[in-house]
Amino acid sequence: MDYNYQVIEIDLSTARLDSQFAVSGHALLIREITNVNANLAVKFDSTSAGSFPLHVGDHLNWTANGFQKIYISNDAVISGKAIIIVSTGIAIQKLLRITSDIIQEGIRQQSVTITDAGELIPAVPLTDRINMVIVNTGTDTVYIGSSTVTASGAATDGVPLNATESIVFNLNETVLIYGICAAGKSTTVNIIEGA
Repeated sequence: MDYNYQVIEIDLSTARLDSQFAVSGHALLIREITNVNANLAVKFDSTSAGSFPLHVGDHLNWTANGFQKIYISNDAVISGKAIIIVSTGIAIQKLLRITSDIIQEGIRQQSVTITDAGELIPAVPLTDRINMVIVNTGTDTVYIGSSTVTASGAATDGVPLNATESIVFNLNETVLIYGICAAGKSTTVNIIEGA
């Protein structure tokens, strides 16, 4: 099953009664409502289904089969918007972490030795990672990039980190970062990952 999410932004200045949004998923999260007087509500798959009132922070997990569309209703307000996140095949707890800039589960730090053969940084990414800091604590330059990164001056050269320099990434554990040094060189990088 694919794991992804999509964001719906709704202009609350227009009144709606069961307006259809063709989004499918397994979980729904209300990320923002800028005007609480809008009386936002959702129905799943059918206008005859029961209506759920929505408030900031609300999240709804649906059945294993998920839903194929949602129907939104709201009162008209002078101004405001609502941001709804719909996920497919992903638990709402993980969706909350993905859509948050805040580290919620903890951090892990470690050192990785980088040579001219190239290394995955880290060898095993932290589960549910949302960000990572890499600091070159050695003396030689390390080049940071994808699995094809080089230090040869070619177009595939990564981002150079000289001694004491650092780089920050906002990425999950499925995005892999590699480092490599020039021929005959090596260095150490310290990393911190947050989840």
